[in-house]
Amino acid sequence: MCTDWGYLYYKNHSKKKSRLCASVTDAEIATLAKGRVPFFKDHEGERKKREERKKARRRTVMFLLLHLILLATQSDSDAAALAITARFRNGDLDFVWTNTSQNNYEIFLSKDGRSDPWVRVFRTQYSIADIMMYNSVRITVFDQKTRSSYQHTYEVLKFETEAGKSTNVTLPTECTENATFIFIIKWRNDNNTDVKKILLKENSHVIEKRSKYAVYYGLPVSGETALEIRGVTLSDAAYYSCGNRTDDALSRQGVILVVHQKPIQPTLRTDRHTKSDGVVVGTSINLTCSSNSTSSPHYYSKVASLSYAWFVGDETLRETDSTLTIKVTRSFRNKTITCTAEDFLESIHSEALRIIPLYGPETIEIIPQPPIQRENKVIITEGMVIGPYDCAADCNPPCDVTWSHANSTGSSYALVQGEQTLQHIVSREMVSFSCRAEGKFGQPIERTILLDVIYMDLPLVYINEEQRIQADIREGKTLHVSCFVNGNPTPRVRLSKVKDSGSAILSEVTGPWSNYSSDRGTQCYDTGAFHCVGMAAGLGTESVKFDINVLCEARRDIHEMLNIYNGTVIGFEDTVIVKIPVIANPSPVAKKVSWLDLDDQAINVKTVVLQPGNVSYRHLIISIVPWNGVEQNRAYTVNYGGRLLTKITIDSKDLQKPASERFQNRESRFLISVCLSVVLGVSLLGVTVVLCRMKGRQTDPSNQDIVQVEDQGTINFYEQATSSDNNHLYSTLDTVEKETPH
Repeated sequence: MCTDWGYLYYKNHSKKKSRLCASVTDAEIATLAKGRVPFFKDHEGERKKREERKKARRRTVMFLLLHLILLATQSDSDAAALAITARFRNGDLDFVWTNTSQNNYEIFLSKDGRSDPWVRVFRTQYSIADIMMYNSVRITVFDQKTRSSYQHTYEVLKFETEAGKSTNVTLPTECTENATFIFIIKWRNDNNTDVKKILLKENSHVIEKRSKYAVYYGLPVSGETALEIRGVTLSDAAYYSCGNRTDDALSRQGVILVVHQKPIQPTLRTDRHTKSDGVVVGTSINLTCSSNSTSSPHYYSKVASLSYAWFVGDETLRETDSTLTIKVTRSFRNKTITCTAEDFLESIHSEALRIIPLYGPETIEIIPQPPIQRENKVIITEGMVIGPYDCAADCNPPCDVTWSHANSTGSSYALVQGEQTLQHIVSREMVSFSCRAEGKFGQPIERTILLDVIYMDLPLVYINEEQRIQADIREGKTLHVSCFVNGNPTPRVRLSKVKDSGSAILSEVTGPWSNYSSDRGTQCYDTGAFHCVGMAAGLGTESVKFDINVLCEARRDIHEMLNIYNGTVIGFEDTVIVKIPVIANPSPVAKKVSWLDLDDQAINVKTVVLQPGNVSYRHLIISIVPWNGVEQNRAYTVNYGGRLLTKITIDSKDLQKPASERFQNRESRFLISVCLSVVLGVSLLGVTVVLCRMKGRQTDPSNQDIVQVEDQGTINFYEQATSSDNNHLYSTLDTVEKETPH
């Protein structure tokens, strides 16, 4: 055989690897050593050496071919086919091959279709531990002598049942061929066996029954034999095979009966949790569920692959591995985690594992739900109590809850900290209440109740730019009245003047201000009571009454009639009663009224001032004027406070009365004079009563004599027949007309 040895260098600096054969001589090696120079002078010698090397290679190839031929000849003469058998042994499997003198072998295993690498062994046996882990195992043995490969496949057959039931163990045909017994083989802890044999009859379909077992020979179609086992217990878990003796049975294709029980209760563990700890929401934790099979035989239970089921509360997860990675959520607070193991039968649940999730607030709930109205606000009247509202936020550990309110200036004020219930009196400055929840984990959050506080203040009255509810104003001056009502929503404001039959609206607007002006100047009839009223939906009304008193000098009221009545029934002399309507504010005083004759001489006239209605600026000046009946007519001037009030002319012809209307005896006239003095002494109280009584009869023209004065120079006299009862002659005063609207 040739081997590599250095490089040969040529003149052109190229190099070629030299291969030396095992038969090279020392001389040749020395020659090569001398030739390891940059240039060779003897080209001819080099060619010879190359030819010799070629010859050496040919000799080597021929030697190898001859050696292979010899090996093949020896194998054909000495070797036979390699036989492989499988032997079951306490859960392991031994592959054994015979009829060979080779001392090492290349083997190749395939387990459930998965191939292992080639392995060289130095004996005629190869063992596979825990054969119950596989369904099928195939071994390939390469025989160096025959240069051949041999295979054997072993099927791991098992029947599974649970204790207390009956089952049939079917034995394959190759197991029962040339077999006398069914062997039931169990291994003890000391690795020794307990063997039970059941007689097997070939070529018979007779059923052999015993108390525990029933053997069904040669089943139709398949020709297999079945062993029925009644009332299966754990002791029935064993290796079932056929044969004539135990070793023979272990070397045949047998069946393993697995009797199942529930796995032991699993143990549930986590990598970062104890009962007193908590886990932040969003953190992943690793859980491990561990259990062991309690099924028999033992060589099954030690390799049994358990499947697992995971439960979070009432929810069953899809994972079936013994480990679980799960992300902690808020829902874990009210749930527990358990697991079960399953090996044909399912175990009981593990002890519940409670994971305490730690989290901050995510949402806030206000209970009860506030009555949201327009613009997502709660409408509430100022001064009312909002609430009670509870602020609820789900946190673990519990959140700190704080209520606060914000006002219209943007400032915020906290209420009692830690108080989850809101119950507070509302003022108009408040625009919102907010609940803030802050936990140990996460970010604090808030929820706000927006407010629309409705209110309406008492009206404010401004008279000529001054805030007041009563004012005295000189007649002719400018009058400006403003009514201001502050409120939310914007109120409707009305200004009105009080009337006998209601009120007259002066101004009404939607807005805080309602204004009224008298640009012509105030008149006496502007005197009176006024109302300022604010109105708003949901708030009702607020009103203020105010008075305006227009001060005016006394003057004749041209809108009322001046009346003259026959007053002969009063006094010792003839008299007339004159009713003069006047306008004045304040009320006129009787002592300021004076009567003058044509000579501007004062005459003795008794006067009283009355206010016949509820209009403060309208009055009646009632005078009892003496009349002797001689003159045909008489003119008078009536002054008030030295100023002309009116002029009156009385015609004597108009005052003549029938004799029956006069008192005939002087005694009666004397008594009447005394009575008149008494009446006048008490401020003409009797006259006032008479006038009031006569007012009701004023509409009857038969009971009165009327002189109506249209102006200062004209008198119209109306004389009507009077009552025949001379003792009950009364004059009545006309009623006062109502205020003329303006």
